[in-house]
Amino acid sequence: MKNTFKKIVASAMAVAAAAVSVVGMGTNAIGDYTNSDYSFSVTTDEWLNAGYTIGRQKYNNSSVYVRLDTTGKSIYTQTQGTYVYSSHWVNNTSRGRVTLTSGRWEIYNNIFETYVESGKYGQAYARLKMWAANSNSSGSISGAWSPDCSGSYPVAN
Repeated sequence: MKNTFKKIVASAMAVAAAAVSVVGMGTNAIGDYTNSDYSFSVTTDEWLNAGYTIGRQKYNNSSVYVRLDTTGKSIYTQTQGTYVYSSHWVNNTSRGRVTLTSGRWEIYNNIFETYVESGKYGQAYARLKMWAANSNSSGSISGAWSPDCSGSYPVAN
């Protein structure tokens, strides 16, 4: 009887610990970690010839993930956010902008915090703005990105 009681208590504690670990994940458990490909041409003109990814809903306060496949180029990148899909995009990159070279990166931003965690709006959207950091980096670039980051990568900023 005593051993059966101990087994029941141990089982209940294991179930409770599992439930706490799931609840403890908070908003980072839900996210859009699916990569979307991008490919466009960029120049050093940030305003007329920047490339933009499609906007996607951001579900948590994680970094934005970006992979730049094009080698030999330095690309300025901003994470932009809004609360209404496809309008009023604002730079929400921590420290203004980042410079990317080929590889996998995470970019710190405050998109989710600004629009959702602040209590101002019910949703947030993210996209990338990219342009050449120098004339040698003008031309076609490609890669993939996701609005929420599930792994650990070098931090661009």
